[in-house]
Amino acid sequence: MLRVAKMRVVWPDPSEPRATLIRVTPRGEERERTVGPRTLLTLDEAAAVLDRSRTEVLRSIRAGFLRPTRRGGRAYVTMQACRDYRRELLADLAAARARSRGPRIPSTEVFCETAD
Repeated sequence: MLRVAKMRVVWPDPSEPRATLIRVTPRGEERERTVGPRTLLTLDEAAAVLDRSRTEVLRSIRAGFLRPTRRGGRAYVTMQACRDYRRELLADLAAARARSRGPRIPSTEVFCETAD
């Protein structure tokens, strides 16, 4: 059975693009890596930083929400790009929550056919 290393992120201030990545190997050893704004992260590391799956990170890259950097045919994401992506997600969420407090339109009115 293949055992995969687990990763956790200590990101003291999400507004700052600095964090510590802690990778726990299958043997239980911990390896720390301090990253700054221009540090290139693998997609697995970016997924850990964003608290998403690798598949969701790939979808965000394909959709153009997360900007990758290519090196040697592989895709990497900078810590700065992760911070910007997270900031944009939080702004979108705040806008959606603010809009949800507004008046509601019944579905019958939204989907009604208009006579021309």
